[in-house]
Amino acid sequence: MAELHINPNLRTPKTTQKIMLDVCIALLPALIYSTVIFGVNALLLTVISVVTCMAAEGIWQLIRGEQLTVGDLSAAVTGILIAFNMSSTTPIWVVMIADVFAIIVVKQVFGGIGSVPGAVVGAFIIGICENIIKGLDVILIKAGLSKQMLGLTTFSDAFTFALLIVILIVKPTGLFGEKTTDKV
Repeated sequence: MAELHINPNLRTPKTTQKIMLDVCIALLPALIYSTVIFGVNALLLTVISVVTCMAAEGIWQLIRGEQLTVGDLSAAVTGILIAFNMSSTTPIWVVMIADVFAIIVVKQVFGGIGSVPGAVVGAFIIGICENIIKGLDVILIKAGLSKQMLGLTTFSDAFTFALLIVILIVKPTGLFGEKTTDKV
């Protein structure tokens, strides 16, 4: 009979900053290659994305009176990954909106860097809320509460954003977040 074991965990004195720096270094070849293939605009989008993510995190934490964690470089990794998922022809403002959304809504609201359950539950909540609002017109018509489409699909993003604000007010550390930070 097989025995059940807990997965081994490597315990090292590495900080979040060191791990994120390693990730940034590991992503450098992909950045260089994308710059060669897609042009300097790919590099520009990545730099702007990193700066926007780090600024959004810093400003948000200053507004909230929290300890600044911009130095842990997790926001930089977020910026690189967002830029890598965009076309090199994507308008800069689209990338910046994605950056701010990723940092403030996903990272800060749903539990921060160490909360996988918070990120998963947050993604489900956002998806479910947006789909309910988008289908609400049809539901209201079928239930006989409305005779025509009300255009509620237009408000799905606003409703989701309002829900996130309520979550922040009720649970400032995120759904499953704890107030812990690495010293960097």
